[in-house]
Amino acid sequence: MMRRGFPLVLLPLVLQLASACAAPPPDRAAADLIVTNAVIYTGDPEQPWAESLAVRGGRLVHVGATEGVAGLKGPGTRSYDAGGKLVLPAFHDAHVHPVSAGIELGLCDLNGSENVPELLQRIADYAKAHPDAPWILGGGWDLPLFAEGNPGKAILDRVVADRPALFSSADGHSAWANSLALSVAGITRDTPDPPRGVIDRDAKTGEPTGTLREEAVDLVRRHAPEST
Repeated sequence: MMRRGFPLVLLPLVLQLASACAAPPPDRAAADLIVTNAVIYTGDPEQPWAESLAVRGGRLVHVGATEGVAGLKGPGTRSYDAGGKLVLPAFHDAHVHPVSAGIELGLCDLNGSENVPELLQRIADYAKAHPDAPWILGGGWDLPLFAEGNPGKAILDRVVADRPALFSSADGHSAWANSLALSVAGITRDTPDPPRGVIDRDAKTGEPTGTLREEAVDLVRRHAPEST
């Protein structure tokens, strides 16, 4: 039922599909929401796929064939035709980084930037506003803004060339460094990757691109001023 490249729709509901599939038959009171013509992944190995669902009072009362929702529609029921799109349980991430996030907001904040020109403008503005900062530090850039999530040092050098610069990605697992930061850290084409990190390199020359992954970030970060 599921094909590669299916369009994806995430409904704004807390859909606990797996448990609902194993629930006892619901009563026939009208549902608040009915979704039909969908490809629904339930997470239940006994019934992994369904084509319709119904929600009442924030809980699923039907996950299965479309015929099963026929008696659940009332005058106040909202109906949604998913058009053959994929429906998944909602995703919830329960961990946060309040200290590092707070520090980042006090540096060059790149969170929410919608494109590369906006990123570069924010960095240029911050550097201009902090002429005495020995390093330009910050974070919050999104990997999808760059091909293969790999921002290059060359475009960063255009806006910050006089000081080392290092910016953490929004997910905290990559960083973007300019040429001077790499030089201060002694990172060259001959520098080996650390055991749990990667120095992204140009496929032809082997030169570091300016993107660092996981513990490779620490090769540069250890040279930057510590937070007080």
